[in-house]
Amino acid sequence: RRSRGERRSVALCSVALSSSSVFALLVLLVWPRSTPLEIKYVLLGATSVGKTSLASRLVYDRFRTTEAPTIGAAFSTKVFSVNAPDEKRRVALSAGAGTRKRLVKAVVWDTAGQEKYHSLTPMYYRNAMCAIICYDITSAESFEEAQRWSDELRLQGPEHCVVCVVGNKSDMEAERQVATSDAKAWSNTVGASFYEVSAKTGSSSCAKIFEESAMRVLRHPLLLQYHAKPNPRRARPETPRDRVLREGKRRWPCFGR
Repeated sequence: RRSRGERRSVALCSVALSSSSVFALLVLLVWPRSTPLEIKYVLLGATSVGKTSLASRLVYDRFRTTEAPTIGAAFSTKVFSVNAPDEKRRVALSAGAGTRKRLVKAVVWDTAGQEKYHSLTPMYYRNAMCAIICYDITSAESFEEAQRWSDELRLQGPEHCVVCVVGNKSDMEAERQVATSDAKAWSNTVGASFYEVSAKTGSSSCAKIFEESAMRVLRHPLLLQYHAKPNPRRARPETPRDRVLREGKRRWPCFGR
C-alpha cells in the first residue's frame, strides 16, 4: 500500500499533467497560424506551346512527352514559400532584413489554346493576379499569338495584374525561330517579365517563374488591396438609421422633391 505522501505526490502529478494538456490545447486554439496567400495564375498562349507542361512542372515536378490537349481549362494548386517584404519593417539595414517567409497558394488555371475555346478564356483570366503568356521559341506564329493575347489582356483583363512572358522549349535551340533579343524587347515594351525555360529539362527554372511573380504580386502597391476579400467580422452591424436610409426611397419616393 502507498503511504499518504506517495498518494499526494501522484495526485499532484496528475493535476500537473492535466493542466499542461489544457494549456497545450489552448495554445493550439489561440496560436495564430499562417494562412497562405492565394494568388490566381492564368496560363495563356497558342496551342502546343507547353502551358500544361509548365503547370505540371510546378505542381507535380514531372514532364510527359505527350500531353492531351486541354479542353476549356485545367485547374491545379501548389503551396510554396517566398521571402515576402515585411510591412512592419520599413527600413532594411541589410540585404536579408525587412523580409519574412510567406506561404503562397498558387491557383493555376491552364487555358486551352485552341481557337474554338477562345471565347471561354476571358472567364478564366477574370480576377487573375498574374498572367503568364507562353510561346514556343521554335514557332514564330506562337510568338505572334502571344502578342495578340497581350493586347486582349490589356483591353479586357483585370485592371491590376502582373504579366510574365515565357518562351518555352529552350532545349530545342537548333530549331529556334524567335530571337531572345526580340522577345525580351517586346516584353519590356508591355511591362512584363521575360523568361526562357524548358519544361522538359528545367524544373527549377519553371518554379522560378511562379516564385518571382508571387514576389511581384506582394510588392504591388494596389494589387492585394484590389483583390482583398471583405472580412465579415469587421463589418459594422446595420443600425435603425441605416435601415431608414436604405429603405427611404422605397417608402417615400417623393421625399425631398
